[in-house]
Amino acid sequence: MTGDQQPTTLLVRQPFTDTIKVIRRALMAAGLEIPADLDLAGRVKQALRFDFPPCRVLCVDCPIALLEALALDRSAAVLLPLHLVVEGRDGFTLVHLLNPAAALHGGLPVTARAAVSKLQGRVRDAIKTVSARQFPAEIGT
Repeated sequence: MTGDQQPTTLLVRQPFTDTIKVIRRALMAAGLEIPADLDLAGRVKQALRFDFPPCRVLCVDCPIALLEALALDRSAAVLLPLHLVVEGRDGFTLVHLLNPAAALHGGLPVTARAAVSKLQGRVRDAIKTVSARQFPAEIGT
């Protein structure tokens, strides 16, 4: 079984800045960390002087899950940390979580698949609890 290769996409009926704060709190409450926060729109604006709608990539991991993944198979480092894409629209925000384990399923050893899938499940659960608790509209799973 290769798993679902489609990203999990949630519609959040809150402005971009508020959504980023809520997501950060939900991930922290789930014991997850954000070691990197990439402001892609800011980078485009700085490099090209072009206004672009807000878009950030939150790199999400957990030190224990990272240790487990790397101890079992170092090839898991290719997929970690997981990337959570948050994009601002007019008055709402879209949150995308890709499924890297499914996309690269055939090329990863079994031990790496399990560790990455486990971490992805934790991230998905944290994001869905935010959506279910505060933002009932969900547009994909």
